[in-house]
This record gives sequence, structure tokens and C-alpha cells, in this order.
Amino acid sequence: MNLVIQNGSKFLKDFCSLRKISLEIKRELFRVKNEIFNEIAKRAKIQIEKLVRFGNSEELKSQYYNQIFYNLLKEACRAIGESEVIVQANERDLEWLSANKSRVELRISEDLGFIIKIHLHDRPINSIGGVIVYSKDMRKYYVNTIESRFISVMEKYRNTIGLMIKSVLKKYLGGELL
Repeated sequence: MNLVIQNGSKFLKDFCSLRKISLEIKRELFRVKNEIFNEIAKRAKIQIEKLVRFGNSEELKSQYYNQIFYNLLKEACRAIGESEVIVQANERDLEWLSANKSRVELRISEDLGFIIKIHLHDRPINSIGGVIVYSKDMRKYYVNTIESRFISVMEKYRNTIGLMIKSVLKKYLGGELL
């Protein structure tokens, strides 16, 4: 009987030790997956910044980015739903919007089906691109920056990317601990 108790006690200690090791491995794998995810996000953000800030050429940059900027602005104006808005953007985008304000107001008004009057905020934001749009009384606002969109996309696909990372780790590390 003593031998059975001793063997049971040893088995329990071994089981607890294995469980502890398994948890430590899972914690480390979780850390590695997060590190890989963060590196993917960092590299993606750098590529987005290059596209927005520099593009392949000035012509391409202005052609494509200005359309992206317009769409971000239009979406924010639609969300605010008022005829007068205050637009805050980075310096480059505020300059472009200032130079093209009447044309942009007309186009957004046509697209949304109601007249939009844009006022430019006097302080630029620190952003890759995009806008923060406020109602005239500043009670409502809509953040539609490239960074906010990027964060939203990364969060949306975080689990999918995590599963892909897990699959790669499993392939190279093997085992069922993952």
C-alpha cells in the first residue's frame, strides 16, 4: 500500500511538473506570436507610410493618395451628417485641402446629396494621413486617419494572423503544445 501511495505521489509530482512546463511553453509561444504579430504590424505600417509620404512618384502619390484622402474625408462627413464641418489633418493634407476646398466641397456635396461647408482646423494633427472631422459645435467627431484604419484592420485580422503564425510555428517546432 505504501508503494502505491509513493508511486501515486511521484506520478502527481511528475504530472504537476509537466503541466507547469507545458504552461511555460504556452506562455513563451504566446509571447513569440505577439512579437511576430507586432513585427508584421510594424513593417506594414512602414510600407503604408512610404506609399503615403513618398509614393513611387509625385504624380502617382498625388493621384492615388488624394483619392484616398477624399474618400476618408467624405466618409467622415457622412458620419457627422451635418452641413458644416471642421476638418483637422496633417500639414500636407491641410495645404492640399485649402488649395482645393471649393472643388472638394462641391464634389462631397454631390456625392452625399446635401451641401457641405468645410472649415479648416488651425492645428494640424500628427498623422500619416487622413482626417478628424468635427461638427461645427465640436460635439461630434469622427476619426478617419490612416493610423486608425490600420489599427482597425490589424485588430480585425489579429486572430487570423495569429492562427497563421501558430501554423508556421507548429510546422517548424512540431508537437501539440501549440
